[in-house]
Amino acid sequence: MPARITYTATAPNGETFPRTSATMRYTHALLCADDGADNWGAWSWHKTGAAADKAANNGVVRNSQRKVVPVEVTKVAGKIDPADTFALDAKARLDAAKAAPVAEAAPEPVAAGPMTSEQKQALGTLVHAAARQALADLPAGVDPAEAAAQIDKWLSYIPQAKAS
Repeated sequence: MPARITYTATAPNGETFPRTSATMRYTHALLCADDGADNWGAWSWHKTGAAADKAANNGVVRNSQRKVVPVEVTKVAGKIDPADTFALDAKARLDAAKAAPVAEAAPEPVAAGPMTSEQKQALGTLVHAAARQALADLPAGVDPAEAAAQIDKWLSYIPQAKAS
């Protein structure tokens, strides 16, 4: 008996649908749900994406929500025929995924304390100064008065230190 391959299709809501076959080599599944509902189900399984697209658009499927999704090989069981390159490749990918080292989670960054009002104003003053400098280097064809008005509007939201 050839190797049995389990394929899994994942719906947009995260629900998974497995299918096992020893003879078919699936690449895509057509999932359907009722209009406005999240009740996805596997309608059909296909050997190509084009075949799944054709099934989704042929008018037989009455559900208003249709989605063609790629399937993943999640298990290869049984003896693999050396001529079955699909099963050999799938088994190699699964074995490599199991052997891959798991990355350690990075430590949570320690956030700096909140900025004081004085720090925000000092930073705002730098932003205002940079914007004023940019007005001196306007591209050709830009009206300086319009540019200044627009920049003033944007800068009105940025605090700055009061002039003393």
